[in-house]
Amino acid sequence: MPALPFGPDGTLRLPEHPTVVIHRSQLSPIFTCGDERSTAYHRRHMPRGYLTNAVISNTVEELEPTGLAMLRRTLGGVPVWPIGPLVRGVPTSVSDKDDDGGSDGTILSWLDTQRPSSVVYISFGSQNTIRANQMAELAAALESTGRPFVWVVRPPVGFDVNGAFRDEWLPGGFETRARAGGRGLVVRGWAPQLRILAHAATGAFLSHCGWNSVLESLTHGAPLLGWPLAAEQFYNVKMLAEEWAACVEVARGNLESSDVERSRVVEAMEKVMGDTAESEALRRRVAEARQVLSRAWAEDGGSSRAALHDFFKAMHLL
Repeated sequence: MPALPFGPDGTLRLPEHPTVVIHRSQLSPIFTCGDERSTAYHRRHMPRGYLTNAVISNTVEELEPTGLAMLRRTLGGVPVWPIGPLVRGVPTSVSDKDDDGGSDGTILSWLDTQRPSSVVYISFGSQNTIRANQMAELAAALESTGRPFVWVVRPPVGFDVNGAFRDEWLPGGFETRARAGGRGLVVRGWAPQLRILAHAATGAFLSHCGWNSVLESLTHGAPLLGWPLAAEQFYNVKMLAEEWAACVEVARGNLESSDVERSRVVEAMEKVMGDTAESEALRRRVAEARQVLSRAWAEDGGSSRAALHDFFKAMHLL
């Protein structure tokens, strides 16, 4: 794979879309430091995406007009139907078990004791994790802010992400201090994400910004603190921060060279959850994004409803 034409400042302009500027650190590692076999695999399969006859996308026309316009221009007339947001509803039955089979009673009961919009929910998804030293910095930032939190932890980079979590990966006494002060919960492996995001106490979601998590967060009106780790997550954060002003990036990546500073994490949390005009403007933008997602399925002209109707017509299902 030929070297990408980075500028001296580490930025890259896309040949097909010269107005888009991407920094080296916003590219998935597969393009910058992947091993030869995985890079060759992606190089071989990416052109096949141009052979499609149509695209169905889990997004909303009004949420991503720039990205959808780029996709349509790149595919050269291939129909693109955005039919999102495809977000599972929050279970309405009162139970100690979520649909995924995990116990959520302790988490939700704890959230019930917190003030509205005061809790930071932290999760990097089911397939992503950060480094042990990054966990330490994040833990230090949480203690520094004093804000209540629910942190879903998985083993750090270099270990089985679905394996057992060891106490040694967090600073000594961190979890005990958080529980004793009623300030936070460390959850090992799984948490009822939709119920947490829907809870009135949740004020922000520190996320890897995988697209499912983004849609779940915006659907429930939770501002995002972005920490992209892989795949398209870097571009999701870029769009959310630059086009919607609904996200603040706290760190980027989980490579050995990926820096994370506790002061930056603290600053980002205050931007999202503070009582400043900047914080209020961000929350307002998140509320606007939530309305956009909701209106997309309105019976009187919702864009996603219309796109799905067009898809059915094209498939001769109507």
